[in-house]
Amino acid sequence: MIAGYIKAENVSQALEALDSSQPMARILAGGTDLMQKTRATRQKKNNDIVFVDIKAIEELKGIRREGDDLIIGPAVTLDELMRHEMIAAYAPDLIKASGYVGSMELRNRATVGGNICTKNPAADLLVPLLALNARIEVADLNGRREMELAEVIDGRFKGFGRRTIITAIKVPAAETLITGYRRWTQKSMGRSYLTAMVVIQPAETGKLAVKIVMGGAGLWPGSFTEIVSPDTVKNIEKRKTFCQTLVQDKLGAAANDDAAYRKQLAWVLIYEALEIALKGVK
Repeated sequence: MIAGYIKAENVSQALEALDSSQPMARILAGGTDLMQKTRATRQKKNNDIVFVDIKAIEELKGIRREGDDLIIGPAVTLDELMRHEMIAAYAPDLIKASGYVGSMELRNRATVGGNICTKNPAADLLVPLLALNARIEVADLNGRREMELAEVIDGRFKGFGRRTIITAIKVPAAETLITGYRRWTQKSMGRSYLTAMVVIQPAETGKLAVKIVMGGAGLWPGSFTEIVSPDTVKNIEKRKTFCQTLVQDKLGAAANDDAAYRKQLAWVLIYEALEIALKGVK
């Protein structure tokens, strides 16, 4: 059952409320995943959940630029993210990814911070944020610190929504990146079965640094970078071979039919993401 509701006015108040209401306190922002995930718990009489609402905290709202970073508030909704001119200019792939999340009604409620903290490898913002080298600032009763997004999505960091709050998402915006993004799902408005994003940047002696990020249902996003000659990705046949070899090396042998299907899909999505990105390579 729901035993309490606390509307926090600032981060310190939210952290104190979480601490005083453990072990059943939960952060409430958009609530699109939280209400579903806690349904079974709330139905048990001996589990008294306390929701700590952070939607009204001004510090956690808005999108702005500070130096070389875009600062995205964790309480920003996906709809707000999709409509913001700075995101369109410096991180348009976040708009593409957000557009795949459920319906318009859901995107009006779902937040950027919630998408990161949902503990679902198919959460749509994880792949583009990792590809864009995003960092997050977190706060708990011991203070604030900045961490790489990779620390969150590989399970090394615990406690989001219970004792820790994301206070900012920082996306580098010093330069416009050359990117390609492809996503595939098994059903309309469904979670990503597999998503691939590539980032291409100049490397030494005329070569290209190709960063590839893959993730999806049951596959936490991971990234790797290959240094290649331009011809490796520009030539159609060489690009195909590059993608197939890459997937074989990174994913290894398929243990079952589903894994074999994912491997086949992976190289196709990487190929298509490279094709999109190459339109921006001179």
